[in-house]
Amino acid sequence: MNYHVAKRIYLIACILFPFVIPFLSFSVMDAPELLHQIPNIQQTVINQGSVGPSILTEPNLVEQEKIDWVFVLVILGIGISVLLLIRFLKNLLQLYRLIRRNKGIPQSNFTLIVLNGKNDPFSFFKYVFVSKKDYGKDISKMVLDHELAHVRQVHSLDVLLAEIILIFAYWNPFNWLIKN
Repeated sequence: MNYHVAKRIYLIACILFPFVIPFLSFSVMDAPELLHQIPNIQQTVINQGSVGPSILTEPNLVEQEKIDWVFVLVILGIGISVLLLIRFLKNLLQLYRLIRRNKGIPQSNFTLIVLNGKNDPFSFFKYVFVSKKDYGKDISKMVLDHELAHVRQVHSLDVLLAEIILIFAYWNPFNWLIKN
């Protein structure tokens, strides 16, 4: 296993591990003793009068006028996820348009798409995109080999996985670092 394969496995594991953690169970040796003590602690706090009966029985009028910040944050979070989903779908549509509108040159195991304008070479699944300027002067073998390595290793799946995770977990700064 070379360095790039190990790095790829590590990055994919970093993306997926936070979603697996909630389904793992861990046992602690002294947990039963601690669990028996929790009701006693709660009863002690109530008996000492830190929570008065008037707070528990009378309606709090001030609380009814407060903004439900949890609801606001949930709506804001969903809104940001929807915007990221729209951006993701827009980018996929742009790639589809690039494939349909530009000259495609079929090769043995990929299709070379020649783009108008000045673009850096990139790949997406079996498509390698190069600018007309670079194609005209015979794109360097090293750049083409690099993009073909992405095609062979299906690097586009990694990129799609990172983008999809970002839609649902955009708030985690490590997801942004992994994507980049």
